[in-house]
Amino acid sequence: MQNLVERAEAWRYSSLACRHGKLPLAAKLLDEWPVERPSGWLSVVNRPQSAKELDALRRSVLRGCPYGTDDWALRAAAKLGLESSFRPIGRAPVATRGRQ
Repeated sequence: MQNLVERAEAWRYSSLACRHGKLPLAAKLLDEWPVERPSGWLSVVNRPQSAKELDALRRSVLRGCPYGTDDWALRAAAKLGLESSFRPIGRAPVATRGRQ
């Protein structure tokens, strides 16, 4: 599914629509961000993803691994016990099993 709306804030089921005046009553239900929102956030959200970003997003969804910069994602995975989400799926080849 793609090309459902021209801009992300037009998707009525998103918090972005609430925050940008499309659903003002629903905006009251949203909490503030726990960190400062990056400047130009709306432009960032509406920018198409690169092939590398799409691959990383798909891996994050399919494998349940954190999404972010490589360094941040590895630290988050270690903190949350998700290191296995970065390993290849399946058993290791016979020659490497049991070795550290």
